[in-house]
Order: sequence, then C-alpha cells, then structure tokens
Amino acid sequence: MLPIFLSINNNVKIAFSSISFETWILLHFGYTTRAFDKSEKIISYLKHKYNFDYSKKDYETFNKIKDKTEIAIANAKKVNKVITEGHPNSKIYELNPYTDVYKLIAELLPFKKNNL
Repeated sequence: MLPIFLSINNNVKIAFSSISFETWILLHFGYTTRAFDKSEKIISYLKHKYNFDYSKKDYETFNKIKDKTEIAIANAKKVNKVITEGHPNSKIYELNPYTDVYKLIAELLPFKKNNL
C-alpha cells in the first residue's frame, strides 16, 4: 500500500483495480459485482463466460476490447457506486470489486481522438 500513500502525498494520481487489473478488462464484457480473489480466476471467468482468451502477455488486448471502452466505463462507475455505498467506511483497496481505471481512460480518450 506504500505506493498509494506516496502518490497521495506527492499529488500523483494512480489508476487502481482491486483485486487486479483484470477487473477492468472484465467490465468491458458486462456489469458484475462478483468478487474474485485472484486475477487467474477473472481470466478463467473471461474465457468461460465470454469466450475471451485473455493473457497478461497479450499485447493485442487493447485492440481486442477498445470498441467496448464506453461499456467498461459505464460498468466501472456503476460497480464502484454500488460497492462503495455498500461499504461506506472501507478504503478502496479493501473493496472487491473496484476499479478506477476508467478515470485514467476518460482522461486519455480526448487526447487519442485529437491525435489520430
């Protein structure tokens, strides 16, 4: 948790996903508040439920899911609202699922559109 505290103290913003970055990937395919305890379980769920063959080493993942970015942003906002309202005194790193990667993506989308 040290990087989170260092980032706050130095006005650096981070994109965070609990339990793993795969939470963000999953939200491209559908809304869920299902908790996972390991990224491997999310990867397995992606494969079996959505027939999406994801690998941490696949450099083409972005190209495979970029058309679903708006869906993922909406799903992440909804998940975070439901989860934080259900656990109002919890820190974000204690919540499962939780991701605020959508905030970073929302900042990058206008840049991408203007520079293509």
